Amino acid sequence: MFLRWVVVWVKEEKRVAKKLGGAYIFGVAKFGRRPEEWKRDTLSSESNRLSASLEDYLEAMLFVILEKNGVRAKDIADRLSVSRSSVTSALQVLASKGLINYAPYDVITLTPEGEKQAERVLRKHTVLQEFFTDILLIDPEKAEAVACKMEHEANEALVERLSLLSQYVMESAESPADWREKFTRYCRERKLAQKAEK
Repeated sequence: MFLRWVVVWVKEEKRVAKKLGGAYIFGVAKFGRRPEEWKRDTLSSESNRLSASLEDYLEAMLFVILEKNGVRAKDIADRLSVSRSSVTSALQVLASKGLINYAPYDVITLTPEGEKQAERVLRKHTVLQEFFTDILLIDPEKAEAVACKMEHEANEALVERLSLLSQYVMESAESPADWREKFTRYCRERKLAQKAEK
């Protein structure tokens, strides 16, 4: 069920990205961490929690799989703008945790647990990004960058509440365009008032 929603979201994101000049901005940051950073961040093997960097790798794999129906280490390196050796090290850790099926020079696949983890990260990212753009009216590129950082720290309950708040605001507003205009004006006026106080 969720995977079908992801495919629709990816298609909508491509459409929006084309309107922004053709640069595809998916839910994966254009920056990655060096292997020594994610090894240090990774919790003990008995914990199911992954470091932010390893979650980024899973999320990147899910996007590439949805785009190309398969993923290789080179695709991940290109998507995250990291070295192939960093990708190889991350893939080995993810394979040892049972989240991916990995063999050098072969197509990489997500295990059912890996797919579940990747979808969880993607859902958090999507809800946060939509909240920032649709409710807080933040520039899409800035919203993307902030959502990418926050997705790793926000718990499921917070993300669900933000999703419900977004739905409530959009459904209860007289018209979303009217609500956005009023909020933008309010923010502008508050900013001017704060400058005047200083």
